[in-house]
Amino acid sequence: MQSVIEKIHNIEILIAAGKLSDALAEIRDHVERVITEPICVGQVFASYELDLLCQKIGTINLAGLSSPLDELVFEECQLETVVYLVSKLQRTGGHSRLVQDFIVAQPQKRHIVISTEIGGPSDKEYFKKIIDNIKNLSIQYVPNGSLIEKLSWIQLVLLKIRPKHTYLFNHHQDSVAVSALVPDLGMDASFCHHGDHHLCLGVCINHLTHIDFHPMGSLLSRSVGFK
Repeated sequence: MQSVIEKIHNIEILIAAGKLSDALAEIRDHVERVITEPICVGQVFASYELDLLCQKIGTINLAGLSSPLDELVFEECQLETVVYLVSKLQRTGGHSRLVQDFIVAQPQKRHIVISTEIGGPSDKEYFKKIIDNIKNLSIQYVPNGSLIEKLSWIQLVLLKIRPKHTYLFNHHQDSVAVSALVPDLGMDASFCHHGDHHLCLGVCINHLTHIDFHPMGSLLSRSVGFK
């Protein structure tokens, strides 16, 4: 327990010093250590303190952003826009296919998938074929850079396109995605539970609507007071 307290304290020091990218990296690395520890599987599900730190970083970063970048060009569209913020697009696993189901079920809307690439590089060739078969869909891969540069890019895109709703499908350790959706954006968004067997960032963010795809996740949410 002491080591966790010390880790939280060290991250707070980095934030206070303005080293937001280092703080994001510390959060990411700590979660990776927890989820790779066998004794924690099925035991450690969420961290209110880490989620609070992510939100603090996102709020500070948003306040310091300039106006949306002119080079972020999106076609004008009269349709409602839905954003899916993910960590990585891959053939295996469930959430990439679930996002596809969300998109196919709402053909009357424009859909934008934003991948932070925190979980490693996406299978871009595979998903390029998928784009060709789905109307009103575009995929944006966050450019390479520091973690704080990735966070800034995402928040600027959200400010520019003003989606009707955003779904958060982050990997467990994706501190960037979890830091992006802060209350000051004033946007409707949902956290989608899909990693409830490990510690996952975002589980304790209470200003988002929480969507549980199985009864175990619903019980976990109610037990710690989430929406």
